[in-house]
Amino acid sequence: MKRLIYLTTFTLLSLVLFISYDLSSKSGGAPVDSGNAGFSGGRFENGRTCATAGCHNGNATATTGLISTNIDSNGYVPGQSYQITVTANKNGMAKAGFQLSVQDLSGSFAGTLQSSNNEMQVNGGYITHTSMGTACTGGSRSWTIDWTAPAAGSGDVEISVAENLSNNDGTSSGDQIVKEIVTVAEASSTGIEEAQTSEMSIRFNSENRQIRLIPSKQMTGESSFSIFNLAGQEVMNGVLNLDGEKTLSLNGLATGYYIFTLNEIPGAVKQFVQQ
Repeated sequence: MKRLIYLTTFTLLSLVLFISYDLSSKSGGAPVDSGNAGFSGGRFENGRTCATAGCHNGNATATTGLISTNIDSNGYVPGQSYQITVTANKNGMAKAGFQLSVQDLSGSFAGTLQSSNNEMQVNGGYITHTSMGTACTGGSRSWTIDWTAPAAGSGDVEISVAENLSNNDGTSSGDQIVKEIVTVAEASSTGIEEAQTSEMSIRFNSENRQIRLIPSKQMTGESSFSIFNLAGQEVMNGVLNLDGEKTLSLNGLATGYYIFTLNEIPGAVKQFVQQ
């Protein structure tokens, strides 16, 4: 009899430990399945979120304002690093979690995701919270993710995220699942792009990494030039003689989005993407 009671107690204890481990592992981040598909609502997982059987009850609510980035409105520059911020807000929310992925329009993972602290972790093509990254203050929580854009020619990408807004009562009851997908274009950078004024044609050749200046009429004298990055910082400057066609090498510029201007010629401005 004593042996039977011992075994029963041991079995119950093992069951409690198993259940506790299972719950804590979910609070430690959203999983991926055996096919490496997650729950971020992206194309690869056919729109699936954590509002699914065996995870959380109810349906995922599509909303806006969950995702923000520092990507320029002209699109991402291939190979450039950016920050993606995920925000969760709900009155009474005690804990929050998320899973995010960046995928191209074929459902392939695009670029590289990287955690900036121990409150997030990368799992395959996804990034999610850790158990340390679920606490909320005043019903609000945010995570900032580092993303390196994919190679040139990847085209439009979709940033997809699903969030669990939890009341932390130890069950899935009362939790709310929200989701958002944001599409980001690839910045144009192929071939020769041209800006034209009444006095000057400015051409950018991405293959040769050059700006070519072609006066539209006979000119004399000089003009200073400046190149600025997206932060408004001047990264290159100099003086050009305008007595004929001129070629300016851009080999010293890092990958990024820039603005070229001839300071003495009104309207002589060219935006370009250096790869």
